[in-house]
Amino acid sequence: MRAEAALVFAARDDALANGDIQLWRQIGTGALQKKRNIQPADQDDWIETKWENACPPASDSYFATYLFHAKDVKKVKLDVLRKSGVRVSSIENIRTYFTKQSKELKRSLSDAQLSWQDQAVDNLGHFRHGHHIANSGGGSDRGKNWEIIDTWIRQFDQFGARSVGEALARLLLVQRPEVLVAESEIGTSSHYQQLPFLAALSGLGKSGGVLLQNASKYTRQQASGCIGAGISWYVKNSPSETLNVIEDGLWTGFEFFKVLDALEGRKFHAAIQTLDDPRQLSAVQVRLHFLVSTDIGIATLKSILQERKLTNFELAPSPRYINVLSDVARGKFQSGEYSYLDVIHDRIPSSEIMPAILSEQRPWLNDAMRMAIAKLIREKGGLLYPVPSKLVQPRHEAWPFGASFIGSHMVFAHSSPRAALPFYWKSGVFGERGKQFKWKALVPETVEIVDASARESF
Repeated sequence: MRAEAALVFAARDDALANGDIQLWRQIGTGALQKKRNIQPADQDDWIETKWENACPPASDSYFATYLFHAKDVKKVKLDVLRKSGVRVSSIENIRTYFTKQSKELKRSLSDAQLSWQDQAVDNLGHFRHGHHIANSGGGSDRGKNWEIIDTWIRQFDQFGARSVGEALARLLLVQRPEVLVAESEIGTSSHYQQLPFLAALSGLGKSGGVLLQNASKYTRQQASGCIGAGISWYVKNSPSETLNVIEDGLWTGFEFFKVLDALEGRKFHAAIQTLDDPRQLSAVQVRLHFLVSTDIGIATLKSILQERKLTNFELAPSPRYINVLSDVARGKFQSGEYSYLDVIHDRIPSSEIMPAILSEQRPWLNDAMRMAIAKLIREKGGLLYPVPSKLVQPRHEAWPFGASFIGSHMVFAHSSPRAALPFYWKSGVFGERGKQFKWKALVPETVEIVDASARESF
């Protein structure tokens, strides 16, 4: 007979959906079965969803800091949990407690630092540049980060859209490189142990240096550097082996295009070493490891490689994928009607791209809120990010959702890509005279500007 009560654990582990609540129910003779991640006070239908994996609430992959204990769930070793640092609240009727969305529930979540505001503070604490505190843990740090978030949200008041600002603050996801590297092929396969050389795609700035440092825990590479140095090293020392190259994001593929041009000496790139002989580019096998990839970025990269006949390049699976292309656009890439030039010069109509943030699924993100987000971004977002003037006959005047309409709500702890919403990373005064507004970024773009050619990096 199944007990009609549940245990609700509050997870503080990024591997578990950014601190979402974990719901468990006692079944049979005391085994606990996980139901699913929930966000309490958002939906009242979670109690009806299907059960998933059966496993205990305390394991190597699970760390809970708070437990809402239904009193009629017996044989729970509360004393052991408390001694291990888990805070416990005992509740008479857990179903009612979570579905009534009461002030008591909100108070409990706030006390446990589990409200959406607390989760936003934890998330922002991972952002390591700009005006934020790295890995904020103490009360003063948390208070400062919430002040930053709240100030950013209040900017939406000038558009009469505070609720949109709150939604975007909740949706923002700061990806930590150490987590992504650990989940990548480099971090999970023993094949990459003791590499002779590991390269960064676009130089050793904030991105490349961070990635190589994190990857070294798994590869223990003897040497590292930019991709140009890596190709030269392998041509000289180990031409039959594969050069592995790591990069944080494959967004539009434009950065990859610029890197190849620099390697071949077609254009200058301050962070890339030009090869002594352009033929070296096809002389060694190269495996590319992108920690985040988009389908439009992958299509662009494959088109570039095909056009330049670089069959020696291969793409490793990414820990994170973002799909934004419509079936129509995907088919045009497959047929050859679209190529990398259509992406680089902004020739794909926005109707064939679904910005990632508009397809994001959350229990609290209903259609009305999604429409409000889309409306505000389309009206104001483009003012923050005009299409770069160097593009040849672009289709659009602005990218309100970020580069190529990708509309990512994902940024990195070390930098914010231009494929993310401009509201997240852009600062300045925008709009026409008489209708101008000021805007300050929540997670400022932190790419070092080396020269004019790097200024439009996307």
